[in-house]
Amino acid sequence: MSYGSIGGSSGSAGFSQQEDDRKAAQLIDRCTYNVQKLDNNVKDLERLCAQLNAGRPSNVVSITSAISEKQSGTNALISASADLLQQLSSLRTDNSMLNTRRTRLLEQYKASATILRQNVASAADNAEEGRDQLRQAVVYKRKARKKCIILIIVGIVVAGILALIIYLLS
Repeated sequence: MSYGSIGGSSGSAGFSQQEDDRKAAQLIDRCTYNVQKLDNNVKDLERLCAQLNAGRPSNVVSITSAISEKQSGTNALISASADLLQQLSSLRTDNSMLNTRRTRLLEQYKASATILRQNVASAADNAEEGRDQLRQAVVYKRKARKKCIILIIVGIVVAGILALIIYLLS
C-alpha cells in the first residue's frame, strides 16, 4: 500500500458534492492509515533503541541499519501525510469555491426567475390590453360600415332627387 495521494487532481470543478465528500473521506482514511504506520514505526524505533542500549555488540550494525530504515520510512510517512493534508486542504478550498459559485449561480437564477415572472405578468397585461383594443376596433369598424351605408343611401337619394329635378325641368 502506498503512502501517497489518492490519484487524480484535487480540483473539484467537474465533481459533485458527493464526489468531493468521497475524496475527502478517502484522504482522511489515508491520513489515519499513515498515523497508525507512524505509531508502529515509533514503537519499532523505541524497541530497536532499547536493544541498542542493552549493549549487544553483535547486533549494533543490524540495529542501526534497522533504525535508519525505520527513520526513512517514518520520513516518507510524514511527507506523504503532509501531501495528503495539502490535498485535503486543496479539496476543501475547491469545495468552498464550488459552493460560492453554486450560491452565485442560484442568486443569478433567482434574479432571472424574478425578471421572467415580471415579463410574463407584463405580457399578460399587454395581451389583455390588446384584446380590449381589438374589441374597440370591431366596434369602430361597425360604426364606420354604418356610416358608409348611410352615405351611400344619402348619395342615392340625392342622385334620385337630382335626376327627378332634371327630368321635371326638361
